Amino acid sequence: MLPRRTTLATRDELAAIAEVTGVAEDVLVAMTLQPFDPHAVVIPPEQRRVHRQAL
Repeated sequence: MLPRRTTLATRDELAAIAEVTGVAEDVLVAMTLQPFDPHAVVIPPEQRRVHRQAL
């Protein structure tokens, strides 16, 4: 299973990853499934996983 941050990263996770890598936060968000929520996938924020039954 992929880490939850690959599906929906928190602000703190994005800030930490951006600081260490030098990659902008908006670019990091684009590397997750977040831009596709709720169009191609459904990601409940409290679970940070793709809701498989809602696909």
